[in-house]
Amino acid sequence: MISILNLKKTFLRFIMKINSVFYLSAGLGTRMGEVRNYMPKPAMPFFSLPILLAHDKFIKQVYSLDSQIPSFYNSHYKAEFLRNTLEKFDGKHLIEIYEEQLLNVGGGVFNFQKKQKQNGFVLMSNSDQFLFFNNSRSFFETLNWDFDILMFCIRVNKSQGYNEVVFENDQLKGVNIRPGNQLYYTYAGTSVINLDSLPSKIGPQKYFYDLADREKLRIRGYFIDDYEYFDFGKADLYAENHFSLLEKTENNQDLKKIFNFLNLEEFKNQGDTINFSPEFLPNTLKGMSIDKKGINLVL
Repeated sequence: MISILNLKKTFLRFIMKINSVFYLSAGLGTRMGEVRNYMPKPAMPFFSLPILLAHDKFIKQVYSLDSQIPSFYNSHYKAEFLRNTLEKFDGKHLIEIYEEQLLNVGGGVFNFQKKQKQNGFVLMSNSDQFLFFNNSRSFFETLNWDFDILMFCIRVNKSQGYNEVVFENDQLKGVNIRPGNQLYYTYAGTSVINLDSLPSKIGPQKYFYDLADREKLRIRGYFIDDYEYFDFGKADLYAENHFSLLEKTENNQDLKKIFNFLNLEEFKNQGDTINFSPEFLPNTLKGMSIDKKGINLVL
């Protein structure tokens, strides 16, 4: 007898248009401070796993993606260290796309499309930004796929310092680096992109949505007011959001279930300082920990 769970999985595979997942991981990590001299950001510890590998597990769970959907990542800075770290933590299923020249966000997307010969819809996400919202698990079941790029946008406060994405008539018009309003929407680091609709441009490009004529591409926004968002893109946020996640999983059972692959209970017992396993570290580092003030290295 076919179980209801298996029927649902079969149904989701039938309607799911996501053919691949692509993680942006090739940056220089300049906002991470001294630690970037020893390891690239995607290889840094996120509790018990490298950030990139943890992000892959998170994405597959939070959007109920089939485990057979391939996951890719781009690399550049300290690529060999990242590759070795992923292998050490059983992340060999992640497929690397090495960039000899740093192509930035936009160029990385087109390079991925060209080198891997991928088509259809790809879920693209910054490897250091974790977004969870209430209907994320069923999001793709009811999605209207009438777009070329769908940007996930969250409502933020001006004090958080994020750029504002500006839409008009359900179409992206630009990015405002100095928002005038106190509350506005910012891009949360995750998009769904129809690779078949993109032009064949290769080379360094800052933003993936600047790579083509916006009048010809349907660049939509999905606007989220109620969410949990953990940004590990800066040294202070990296430390702060480890403790924030520990606190929020105490009261949010859905969030706790999603992150159950991280062995969070072990870290809750460490108190105000989290010490990371030496497995993450190069030979030139003797220790690494975080507290609520930032990252601590033992040289």
